[in-house]
Amino acid sequence: MEYCGNRMAGIGIDTLLGLSGAIFAGLGLIFNGLSLRQNSRSKYLDVLSQLHKEVSNLDNNKKDPISDEWLRNYLNLHDRIAYLAINKIIPESIATFFNPTFSASLTYLQHYKTISNYLPSLTEWCNKQNIRPLNNMTL
Repeated sequence: MEYCGNRMAGIGIDTLLGLSGAIFAGLGLIFNGLSLRQNSRSKYLDVLSQLHKEVSNLDNNKKDPISDEWLRNYLNLHDRIAYLAINKIIPESIATFFNPTFSASLTYLQHYKTISNYLPSLTEWCNKQNIRPLNNMTL
């Protein structure tokens, strides 16, 4: 290569510096994107774990006859999950994980119709996912 002032074989040092800077910036963006994706997955896994714990706790503390407080908590939790999914705050896949328990919620709503007006996300999610009440569930 022949040295010509600040040029080496037709490629300027400024061009080389710019090119290498662009390459490193691109690599940084790729790494940042992968890191952000992993953090999002981890965050959603935490959300799924917390919601699952809440549903499990409610299911384990269910007593016969069902108390109004238990029912309110159960339905509100499902309305909250539905709201988060409908508004794309969490991925739909997290909410669909709970679809079997949404069926139980709809069954409760059939018997306590007066409160269904206060749970719009729950009913909207169940309609969107084509979730139906359980046929063989006793209250």
